[in-house]
Amino acid sequence: MLGDSIGRKKAGLIVSFAETCFGILAAFSTNFATYAVFRGIVGGAGIARVSIFSLLSIETTTCEHRSVFMSMWGLIQNCLARCFTSLLAYFLTNWRWLHAVQESFSLLFLLHICLLPESPRWLISKGRSEEALAVLRHGAAINRRFFGSPRTKLDVQEQIYLSIGTRLANEEKKRVVERTNRKFSLQEIVFSAKKVMLYILSPYKTRKVAKISFLSTGIFTGQVLIYYGLLYYTRFTRMSVYLVVMIGGLMSSVATVILVLAYRLFKSRKRPLMACYATTGVLVLISGIYTMVVQPDTDLVIIICGSLATIAMQTTLNMVYVFVHELFPTDIRSVAFGNAGALGRAGGAFCIFINQLDDSYHGIPLVVYGGVVVLLLIMLCLIDDTTGENLAESSTVIHKKEQNI
Repeated sequence: MLGDSIGRKKAGLIVSFAETCFGILAAFSTNFATYAVFRGIVGGAGIARVSIFSLLSIETTTCEHRSVFMSMWGLIQNCLARCFTSLLAYFLTNWRWLHAVQESFSLLFLLHICLLPESPRWLISKGRSEEALAVLRHGAAINRRFFGSPRTKLDVQEQIYLSIGTRLANEEKKRVVERTNRKFSLQEIVFSAKKVMLYILSPYKTRKVAKISFLSTGIFTGQVLIYYGLLYYTRFTRMSVYLVVMIGGLMSSVATVILVLAYRLFKSRKRPLMACYATTGVLVLISGIYTMVVQPDTDLVIIICGSLATIAMQTTLNMVYVFVHELFPTDIRSVAFGNAGALGRAGGAFCIFINQLDDSYHGIPLVVYGGVVVLLLIMLCLIDDTTGENLAESSTVIHKKEQNI
């Protein structure tokens, strides 16, 4: 919600600062209740940070380059961070110091967001067309693409942004005047609270957007359930946890290559995503059924298939961030993606209980994850595909189209 109201960049700075501060405070908690509260804030801020960062990356790049930007984030988050965390956990046996050192690296996100520009799409949606054009010109100057050309794509884009921005700027001025003339009263507070609630529920106000929102939440739930379930399942394997995590982190670099190639070679966002999910389903079902039937002395099959499935799920994680963002119009993209991502995090809690089934029969959680993959494929069949081009700017336009049908 912050990303749509005050801007992607400012919201990113706020949540990154909150994540860093409360993360370090959690390391020095005196009791479990304090630790749980601080960790809850860190978790919420972390979800918001990832959502805002991916949203800003998508809205400041063209469709053919979005996979590259998201792959860079995936390489840092899934490969470098996991390998570094494994080394830290091996050498820092005190959990407080481990927690504090790990959370202090969130300061890097503050520096990173400071270097990023504000989203031109968000600026246009707020009627600030001149600022949006300044961002585009600055990007063009850095890229050195449009120098020496009297008539470029940027010139055409400027005309489009100016025509749209002028109309939106007039609407924004009217809203500012209305807010200025409003008197502060109890009625105004109630009105503001209702407005905030309506804004949170905006992804569900039309039939089409509501369908996308519910399916996106289901996709996120299944994604988080399988991804973290496979990561946490490493403690049930009969090998060193540090080594398994390190190997998984190194192998996740392959996911970066797959993501870049998939979205560079194919315009469709949904088909590569479905292919990766199908690969995950085959791998976890093979390893789970084999372990349950044969009951081998070692978990070599689980480790190999699990590592390959984790690579596929890391690829889908980045693909989902690109795909789901592109499903929503700009004016509600932040809150819609935030709702889907936050509600979908419930899958992270369910996977803990699913992994506990391994105590009764070794390998059965993998079969359960295979069933979840089937549900994910069904949900993807019910949702529209995107190509990253001609993204919707306003949910009002979608609502008017539904009324005309």
